[in-house]
Parts: sequence; C-alpha cells; structure tokens
Amino acid sequence: MAPPTRLAVILGSTRSNRQGERVARWFREQVEDSGLFDLDYIDLAEQALDDRQSQHHPRSGRYSPGVQAFADRIAAADAFALLTPEYNHGYPAALKHALDSCYAEWNGKPATIVAYGGVSGGVRAIEQLRPVLASLAVATIRDAIAIPMVGKKFPADSPPVDLAGTETATAAMLTELDWWSQALAARRQQQPFP
Repeated sequence: MAPPTRLAVILGSTRSNRQGERVARWFREQVEDSGLFDLDYIDLAEQALDDRQSQHHPRSGRYSPGVQAFADRIAAADAFALLTPEYNHGYPAALKHALDSCYAEWNGKPATIVAYGGVSGGVRAIEQLRPVLASLAVATIRDAIAIPMVGKKFPADSPPVDLAGTETATAAMLTELDWWSQALAARRQQQPFP
C-alpha cells in the first residue's frame, strides 16, 4: 500500500466572521477520519502573500519571502482541496490572488473544491474555479462538495447539523481524490510535469 499523499486544504476566505472556519474544521475531521492523507491546512488569512502581485512573474519561480513560504507548501502537496464561499456569484479575490501567486508548484496535481453558500451552495464558485485550475495545470476531479444554507448547517455555537448526505459524498470524493493523487504522484516521479 502506498504511503498517504499530502493534501493541502486551503481556506479561501479571509473575511472577518467567516463561516469558513467552521466548514474547514468539519472538513479536516472528514479528511482525518478517512485516513487517506497527510493534511496541511492553509488558511489564507494567515499567509503573508504580497498585497500586490510580486514584482517577479509567477512563472519565474522567484518570490518574496511570504510568497515563497506559501509556494513551498503548495510544492510539497500532492493534492489540493479548496474550501470556498460563494460571494456575489463567484469565489473570493483572496483565493484568486493565492492561486496566481505561484505557478509550477500547482502543476500536475489533482484538486477538489468544497464550496458553501446560501441556496446555491456555492456551485457557481465551483464552476468558476475549474477553468482557473485548468490554467494552472491542476486536474480537478469530477466530484466536488456544495453545501447550501451554510449558516443553518454550521451554527456558530453548536456542532454541524444535517450533514449525513454531505459526509457520505465527502467520503466518496476523498476516495476519488486519493486515487488521482496516487496516480499523478507516481507519474511525476517517473517524469517531471512538462
């Protein structure tokens, strides 16, 4: 059996009073319960990314110290799970900024998306992220998780509620992500991503 692959779980919201911290806590528990991954939790609110894009183009691989620290964690990952709210029919600018901060570190790895929001559950954010990830040579897997009515499912002062179906879907998604992680990691060992 192959060793667990390294999954970077990236919380894409940096807003104050965000729902994402509760969603991230729940999702990390799902990942840990699966036993499939070594987990690296990256909260974008805690990253020292440049206020503006670095003076160096992301494809140059030369970064400021804060971006370098972030890029090193992205490079060390074998797969990604992007946790994102849906704001105004899209995903947060902070997440786009992070995605654009480096380039080669993302290449040739799989990702899934866990979105949350109101009635739509973040599906528009999911669909907008897929072509961006494709441009970074990230293979988004088929399964994604959309959590509607996030405020009701993740109340501020009590455990999450009404997530049985979501947890079943998350377990299946993590199994799929692990399959792609193992396959692409083996391929990257044989030959670096072009």
